[in-house]
Amino acid sequence: AKGLQLSFCMTPENILLEIDARRLQKILSNLLDNAVKFTPQGGSFGIEVTGLHREKKVQITVWDTGIGIKEAAKELLFQSFVQLDPSLARQYNGTGLGLALVRQLAELHGGSVSVESTFGAGSRFTVTLPWEG
Repeated sequence: AKGLQLSFCMTPENILLEIDARRLQKILSNLLDNAVKFTPQGGSFGIEVTGLHREKKVQITVWDTGIGIKEAAKELLFQSFVQLDPSLARQYNGTGLGLALVRQLAELHGGSVSVESTFGAGSRFTVTLPWEG
């Protein structure tokens, strides 16, 4: 409905993770929902999956060309029930639980989540998980 362009890239092409599939689906669903929600009409979003053999880690990055996040707000980003900008709450529905859940699920699998963002230009959320590939 918003005319967004989707991109997907995975290197190497075959990565097998030993992880609870439902939990991974929840992580991706929450990140992709936010990417779509906060990207304006005609923008783009995507997923990049990278296997890091030496570090024995997989990085899953969900990126968008959306509204971005102010630097000062990043420290609050993964806290439960926190919506960064109250004025946006009227425009974008949400509970403030999605990113907190992403962090919790990543940590339960021995991983982590990080964010890079430029206000007004988009965001990159990267979930790093252990990999025995």
